[in-house]
Order: sequence, then structure tokens, then C-alpha cells
Amino acid sequence: MLITFFVISVGAKSQMADSNAIALPDTASGFKTIRYEDGAVYEGNLTKGKRNGQGKMTYKDSTVYSGNWQEDKQNGEGKIKLLNGERYEGEFKNGVIDGKGAYFFKNGSKYYGDFVNGVLDGNGIYYFKNGDRYEGHYVKGKRQGRGKYYYADGRMFDGYFENDKKVGKGTMVFSGGDKYVGNFANNSRNGKGIVYFANGERFEGSFANNKMEGDGTFYLADGSKIIGVWKNDEISGEATIIDVKGNKRPYVPPVKEIKE
Repeated sequence: MLITFFVISVGAKSQMADSNAIALPDTASGFKTIRYEDGAVYEGNLTKGKRNGQGKMTYKDSTVYSGNWQEDKQNGEGKIKLLNGERYEGEFKNGVIDGKGAYFFKNGSKYYGDFVNGVLDGNGIYYFKNGDRYEGHYVKGKRQGRGKYYYADGRMFDGYFENDKKVGKGTMVFSGGDKYVGNFANNSRNGKGIVYFANGERFEGSFANNKMEGDGTFYLADGSKIIGVWKNDEISGEATIIDVKGNKRPYVPPVKEIKE
């Protein structure tokens, strides 16, 4: 998920004047109230005519920043509330969100973690509005590298991401107790893997688009196993069942009931 933040530039283009519209000299220092030609208002500390130290800036669109300033730019700890209701609390660097902080989205989602140049970058925790949660690494606003994704329905994925999608080796635990350990590609179970079922059975073999697909062995709870080729989670073609004593016979899958 690529998340774009408001990158606020605080460099003043207009002439600064105090609350009485009297021009301020470059040597002005101390606590001042400054009104800008575009309607913005700054209330805070000045050092030689520049915003330095603690101050509050209300922009013409009603965006409000309060926090630390350095050489006329937001630097250090601060808070910003945007016109659309979103807000950020944390570190700024040279006028943009950069460092550690918390961002609260208007849809109810929220993120705690690292930012670089106004986007998620580094380690963090993202709470989605639907109850899902991601804990892990981001690069340029997208899930990238090792992470854990907790679903609201009880599922959990532990593994690797690339461009917001599950890739490589990983583990998916399902709410009913089943567990998949194996390869992921394009955000789905693809390649070799093992499913451990809650009832003690397991399947070892190939997967495609979250389905058992290709060669595989299904280990039953009674100790016997079925060896064959699967398609769309079902036996396709000839298969062999081997019991606990090693006896082999052709496996005939049960006929599915036709529902009217």
C-alpha cells in the first residue's frame, strides 16, 4: 500500500508582519505573532527574524502545525493536523515528516513507526480500519521484507513481502487451527509447501493459487497416505493409497453428492 502524506513546506514566500502589520526586521527575536499575506499565522519564538524553537503555524487552509522549528523549517518533535482531519505526531526534518512518529488517517487506520521524506519507510505497525494489523518493514510506502500480518478473522501470516505482496518462504496460520508452511508468490500459496490440518492430517506437495495443485502426498490421521496428482484441491487421475503396514492399492476417491 503506497501512502502519500502531505509534505508541508514552511518556507515563507510572503513578507512577514506582526499582528499590527508592522514589518519585522531581520533581527527580530523572542515570542511573536506573525501574519502572512496569504492569511497564515505564526505564533511562537523567533531568532533573528526566523522561526526557531517552539511555535504554532496555522496555514491558510486551516492546517495547523505546532512544535519545534529550526531556521524557518519544521525540525524535531511536532504535531500537524490537516484540513481533511488526518493528523501526525512525531519527528520532522527540514519541513517534512521524517523519523519516528504516528499517523492517524481519516478512515480510522493508523500507523506507528518510521518515516522517510513523508512516506512509510523502515519498521512500523499499521492498524487497518477493518481490524487487520501489520507489523514489519516498509520501503517507500509499501510492505517490503520480513513482517507479520494479523487478520481480523484470526489468520496470521509470518514471512516476507515484496511490493505489498507475500513472497518466498512463509507461514500462514488459519483461524481453525490449520497451518501452511511453504512458498508464496503473488500474495498466494504457490510452489512447494506443507499444510498441517487441525485434525492431525497433512498434505505435502505443490500449490497454485492457494490450491493443492500437482504432485503431492496426503497423510491421513490413521497413518495411511495417498500419493498422486492434485488439481484444484482434489485428486486428478490415478492415485495410490498406502496403509500403515505398507500395503498398496489404487485410491478411489468418494463420489461427491450432487445437490439440487
